[in-house]
Amino acid sequence: MNKTDLIRFLAKRCDLSLNKSRQVVENMLDLMVLALKRGEVITIKGFGKFWANYSKSCLKHVPNSLNKVLVPAKFTPKFRCSESLKRQFLQIFG
Repeated sequence: MNKTDLIRFLAKRCDLSLNKSRQVVENMLDLMVLALKRGEVITIKGFGKFWANYSKSCLKHVPNSLNKVLVPAKFTPKFRCSESLKRQFLQIFG
């Protein structure tokens, strides 16, 4: 499922126009990105948790040579699914 599929599914499920459904999905995603940028954790009960993980800068070896490269510090988005979602998944794909 991609963003367009999600918009269509929401429009059909909630009896919304495609434009209104697109606005809802885009606003929700924008809000989630803003929250992650502020360092907030997003928890959706029964689905999972999103957060921004900080990695310090470090020196890494380049495999093909003896050189070392400085990898800058960065934030990366992370997701952990909830236990109930894991159970549902295991029931289907066990």
